[in-house]
Amino acid sequence: AKKYGVGQLTMRGRENLVALKPSGEGLMLETLRYDDEVKDADSVFADIGSDKLKPQLMEMALELITARTAKFDPTQFHNHYGQALRDLVQSKLKGGAAEPVSGDNGPASSGTVIDFMEALRRSTKGEGPAGAEKPKGRAAAAAATPSPAKKKTSASPAKTSSSKR
Repeated sequence: AKKYGVGQLTMRGRENLVALKPSGEGLMLETLRYDDEVKDADSVFADIGSDKLKPQLMEMALELITARTAKFDPTQFHNHYGQALRDLVQSKLKGGAAEPVSGDNGPASSGTVIDFMEALRRSTKGEGPAGAEKPKGRAAAAAATPSPAKKKTSASPAKTSSSKR
């Protein structure tokens, strides 16, 4: 009979339930779920209706699945976060300047927000280009209210965005 070791391991800032078991010539550590993390399948799928799906939707789904089906190639997947972290560490070791990798420190986006469903409706009706819509949300507020920093000087975007905060 195989024996497994069960315990807790802190990893990535959280405590995990783990099982240590024999595997080939070595040992394998697998993360498990705590009791309160396991959900009954019946309760998870209870809200799914039993109505018949439209045949057109089923055909479209099958076509999409067929078109996107390919043999699994694990070399196509990479740990982008880990690579960026290693690059950042190497840059620091070589005395490079610190660069923010995420957060709200960057300049505010000035792009136009597009309602894709409305753009699709317009394109099927032959109306004007979707990009002709007025910006919505923060972009509209920024366009409607000129920035005091822009009136006084021709400050760089980084200075302008930091003066707004």
